[in-house]
Amino acid sequence: MLETYDVYLAGPFFNDAQKARMDLAKSILIEAGLTVADPRELGPIIVDSADHVKTPEFFREIFNGNIEGMIRSFIIVASLDDKDIGTAFELGFGYGTGIPLFSFAFDGGKTNVMLGQAVDHHFSSVEEFKDFFTKFSSSIKENNSNDFFEAIAAQSNSEGLRKAEADE
Repeated sequence: MLETYDVYLAGPFFNDAQKARMDLAKSILIEAGLTVADPRELGPIIVDSADHVKTPEFFREIFNGNIEGMIRSFIIVASLDDKDIGTAFELGFGYGTGIPLFSFAFDGGKTNVMLGQAVDHHFSSVEEFKDFFTKFSSSIKENNSNDFFEAIAAQSNSEGLRKAEADE
């Protein structure tokens, strides 16, 4: 049987700051008890690979690994701190397939109109992100969309969770 995940973690990890941000998000999710599909573990890594191995098959393996990771995850959580075309694709894929989407910008940033309407909730600080995933980890683990979104709606009304606000 194929492994399933609670969360597919999307975002750029091409420089040290991006890697640190993704590691922080991943550690919060794991501390909350969630299983995380990390693209860095689903196939080869472009930035860590020599040029001579970057064949069409190499890129197909990355693509297939990420698609499988998303399909086998209950939700997608994406970093929007840096504009990354791969992350935008992953969010579009998730939206098109009905996977619940969450975004974060730990630097307090917002998103654009299209992503802002696609994501179910957006977090603009580490504290908001940690509080939410700690509180709802058991609902996420149950993989029950109806119960999960009812719980989110109840919290949204009382604690101000929100769709992403567009800044462009």
